[in-house]
Amino acid sequence: MPPTYHRYEDVLIAPPNITMALLDAFASVGLAVTQPPKEVYDLLHALQCHRLLTPELAHATILVRLSDFLCRLFFH
Repeated sequence: MPPTYHRYEDVLIAPPNITMALLDAFASVGLAVTQPPKEVYDLLHALQCHRLLTPELAHATILVRLSDFLCRLFFH
């Protein structure tokens, strides 16, 4: 599969302790997720980055993706 590129604002930043299986699951439902090295993640966390992956953010993002998908499916 070729690499994909996204704007920073569209990517969720996963902490280093998230498993590859969970990252794959998020990607399979259309979430753009990256997992930077621990040092980079720690810096973003210290800067209070608003794109850090949390259960709440993942849930909200999945709902938006699902809503967009359903709208395209039924109304276009």
